[in-house]
Amino acid sequence: MLIIKKLVLLIVLISFVSCIHSANTTPEKCLNSLQRYFVEGENVGIEITYVDPSGNVVYMRGNSKTGYMFSQDLANVDSYAGLSSQNQDCFDGKTQPFSAKRTVQGFYDSRSFRISKAGVATVNNEATLRTFQLTDCNDQGNVYSGYTDTGRLYTFHLTSGKKYDLVALQC
Repeated sequence: MLIIKKLVLLIVLISFVSCIHSANTTPEKCLNSLQRYFVEGENVGIEITYVDPSGNVVYMRGNSKTGYMFSQDLANVDSYAGLSSQNQDCFDGKTQPFSAKRTVQGFYDSRSFRISKAGVATVNNEATLRTFQLTDCNDQGNVYSGYTDTGRLYTFHLTSGKKYDLVALQC
């Protein structure tokens, strides 16, 4: 009976370690679909949405590329200004989150945001460097997501050949 209990405990432990490992790796289908965005010098429009454990939601969009003498990774080429659910304003007599009057600064310099061919995202903003694995993607291979070690969920929507204007620009 003691041997059976030890075997059950061992199986549970192996299952737990396996789950932890798989939660921190990029699935093969995501790695395969991600490769198409690494075309020398081609612009990739990226929309970023993140949700903090506190419930704050931020939406940013901008442009990235990979290229010789620039970056082996898919790296930002502009600042990715964003909108935050915490920034509210009155519009047509109604309180609205995501006020365009107060944008959130995305990145201060190029290569502050990167996605590697191995599915690792690096986000350097808000005076914090975050590096995390992309752990999921959709079947179309254009939406990727991952969690930071502090529980912030990032989602990235990639579009080859798309050039985004920064949010909150005059139209």
